[in-house]
Amino acid sequence: MKPRSKLAREWDRFLGRRMPATARRRLPDFLTTCRDLGISTLGARYLDRYPVQLDIDGGSITHDVLATGGYQTDTFRAASETWPVSDLTLLNVGANVGTTVLNAHHFGMRKFVALEPVGRNFRLLSDNLRAVAGDAEVALHHAAAAATAGTLEINLHPASGGRHSFRSQFSGKTETVNVIALDSLTIDGDILLWIDTEGYETEVIKGATRLLRDQVRFACMEVSPGLMPPGALDAMIDTLETAGFDVDRGLVQPATSLAALRTLGPNDQMDVLLSRKKT
Repeated sequence: MKPRSKLAREWDRFLGRRMPATARRRLPDFLTTCRDLGISTLGARYLDRYPVQLDIDGGSITHDVLATGGYQTDTFRAASETWPVSDLTLLNVGANVGTTVLNAHHFGMRKFVALEPVGRNFRLLSDNLRAVAGDAEVALHHAAAAATAGTLEINLHPASGGRHSFRSQFSGKTETVNVIALDSLTIDGDILLWIDTEGYETEVIKGATRLLRDQVRFACMEVSPGLMPPGALDAMIDTLETAGFDVDRGLVQPATSLAALRTLGPNDQMDVLLSRKKT
């Protein structure tokens, strides 16, 4: 990606000063105006620390960053306060534009492997993670994670860059993307696995049995049972339990067991934080 011009950098700094107050008042109007002017990305500061580029159609990620300065930071804060994460490698599946990696860096992690399949998201991810390149190890993969390697068509959400999905159908627009099995990656040391794949988490888990057994110490997943095929949720829970994870004591909000996922409605999602069983 080409370096941004001096004028573009000055525009980013202006938005960084003006957006916190503007976003709280009339963010939807502001974004509509940007679209009308042909603006596709916005510069902002993430956690008042990292310069980032946001997709104007990034959905909840863009809205939250512009309105509050962060995205799902509380989830990562809970993980960092519960687990000793600083010495782990973050394996981020569905990295989007990099907010989870930036959260992890903010809370002390310095080794990252990030996967993102969609081209536009990956370009922004690559640009945004330059902010941590000076003191971190970063490996980026322009791919999705699945049970086996190959290519798939991903369905592109028309209004949210964070909701592209292999499961849901949207406007009919698709993109051919590369997919790999996580077990094909060589990663040193212990891993914190972070998955956000809009209902495809069962396939991600199928391709990660070696890493789950040998290296993943903790895991956080956004789980969408309503998007899973029949029986897939039970199979995923069995795989995690076989790999040594405590599926009965997961930090699931508002419940305390993965069994609670079976009670979710068809459009519900739930963040799940899992640790290995104590031996």
